[in-house]
Amino acid sequence: MLLIIAQNEGLIDLIIRNLVHNVGLYNEAKLLEEQLKPIAVALDSLQSDTATIADASEQWCVILVHTDNVLEPHKAKITRRFNQAMTPTHYLANMLHPIYRDRNLRPKHIDTAEEYVLEELVAKPYISLREFGGVEFRVKSSFPRTTSWERRRAGELPFKNSLLFVLIETYLLRMSGSM
Repeated sequence: MLLIIAQNEGLIDLIIRNLVHNVGLYNEAKLLEEQLKPIAVALDSLQSDTATIADASEQWCVILVHTDNVLEPHKAKITRRFNQAMTPTHYLANMLHPIYRDRNLRPKHIDTAEEYVLEELVAKPYISLREFGGVEFRVKSSFPRTTSWERRRAGELPFKNSLLFVLIETYLLRMSGSM
């Protein structure tokens, strides 16, 4: 930049030359660019026609990870927005996504999703999965509240991919084939 100004000093306005020579302004602009980059990447990926709830969840988690370094000055605002936007369904979508598989979720978000699944399975006599292959399942009425989930929380079983194991271990009974 300084070379361009030196070569074209007569053509460039004095105000612009002073702004270019202002190192503080340059450093502030670089910092803002660095802070906006994770947000720009998230917005860019979510404007796709194929973006899903799992993609939105992953991008929120990535931005939240950046609050520990680049976005530290904005941590309170970003965390507040994250808590407003995210629901257990978002966490669940992220956990079940074949690529994301809860890689950026924090342990409390994983706990929230797994508790949500357990509450939904216990509270409803059956779950309709017609949009996922035309099958309906019914949860056994004798579903024990202290399952492998409780054992995982106590540290007796591993946590990784435990949501899938919880779903399998909830004794889902197939009611009918194709609907």
